[in-house]
Amino acid sequence: MTDLNRFLAEATTGGQIPGVSLATLRAGARGAEYCCGICGLHDLASIDSATVFEAASLTKPLVAFIALQLRDEGLLDLRRPLFDICGDFVPGDSISRRITAFHVLTHTSGLPNIIRDKAPLRTYFVSASSTPCRFRR
Repeated sequence: MTDLNRFLAEATTGGQIPGVSLATLRAGARGAEYCCGICGLHDLASIDSATVFEAASLTKPLVAFIALQLRDEGLLDLRRPLFDICGDFVPGDSISRRITAFHVLTHTSGLPNIIRDKAPLRTYFVSASSTPCRFRR
């Protein structure tokens, strides 16, 4: 057992962290994988490399960092509508076609934080980078 594997096993045994999955990359190739613990008190299934975690906002800084790197490399225009890049991601909502990566990164897209029956995926306000947000009725 490697030191990292032992560390992760000990960290997940104590109960503070129910489970963890870690994969390493080297030059774009997948390397070692470590999976320890369970999904959580709501789900006692063991963690494996296909486990989907509820990471909530933990990924936001990483995604923002990557988006800014892509911008610096000239591969992403933060002001270009995401519709041009990934198509109609909110079917039937024409306002969503104007949402840019800048709007997403600054939380001004008008999209809800959580999608549920009472808050379906659609824009809830119109945002323009040069003017304050205008709420949509």
